[in-house]
Amino acid sequence: MNIGKRIKEIRIRRGLTEKQLGEKIGKSASAISNYENNFRGLNAEILVKIIKVLDVEPNYLFQDYFDEKR
Repeated sequence: MNIGKRIKEIRIRRGLTEKQLGEKIGKSASAISNYENNFRGLNAEILVKIIKVLDVEPNYLFQDYFDEKR
């Protein structure tokens, strides 16, 4: 599972729509969809906002990313 899919999984688990998450971080619902589907890269600023809003451990989001780089 990649970072985008993990963000989506946690967003849904937290009961947020793409629109609601977008509003909390200052992005549109379509931007959130693009992040979740890996159509658009996440910069550090946006990633930190998502981590804070979703209250998720950063290592959880990146665990597969690091495994793929080995």
